[in-house]
Amino acid sequence: MGTVTAKYFYPVREISSARVFVNSSLISDSALTDSNGSFQFPELPPGHYSVNITADTYDPVDTTIEVVSDEAKTLAIEMPLIYRYELGTVLVGFKDSTTVESAFELFSSLNLTVKSLMGFDHQSNLPTDSLSFVRSALESKPYLTETDYTIFVADGVIRIVGGFNNLDSAKMADWERTKTQLEIVSVPSSYRDGNIQTESGQEIFWVCHLSNYQIVKWLVLDYYVPIGPSVNRCKH
Repeated sequence: MGTVTAKYFYPVREISSARVFVNSSLISDSALTDSNGSFQFPELPPGHYSVNITADTYDPVDTTIEVVSDEAKTLAIEMPLIYRYELGTVLVGFKDSTTVESAFELFSSLNLTVKSLMGFDHQSNLPTDSLSFVRSALESKPYLTETDYTIFVADGVIRIVGGFNNLDSAKMADWERTKTQLEIVSVPSSYRDGNIQTESGQEIFWVCHLSNYQIVKWLVLDYYVPIGPSVNRCKH
């Protein structure tokens, strides 16, 4: 028995419908993983087996096992996506209550460059007839206007929906002043993520390291483009 999961994903992503082949001089057999990424071969005779695992959009994995009589054997297989990742980039998902300030503080404390923070919604507590004033003030902020964002009135408040680009300490200080001026507060949203820049070759390290922080919900390498070499998983 065993499990098949995607390599370099946090939290763990199980792979369903992966085909697991086992082969020895005595027998050949195959099985499909279920929705939990699990598979089993309940009646394999003792011996040495080659194991091959294949799944759509993942690189195949080959390994070997030895089956001993009356001893359960468990395999934990990790499969890398066929697409490689963009070097120097890690995508980070945040828990719903995370603020721009706490996300930036985390990255800044680790000397990581913030390329973008998206899905961090806000509202202004100024009267709704101040909409034009709020919009005019925010349109002068390049770290906002470089992303898709909208300002509108909903449920009796001025809502600000969008993201932040290329944040640094000076821009965060300006944002703090702007929040005070426009009476802006953070509001919960269901999807918040960040794109951070790392040193080339350190992407896996940061996927593993950032998983230790409470505000982080998920982490993944940037698989949008098929570039970058395969690397070994970081060791704990």
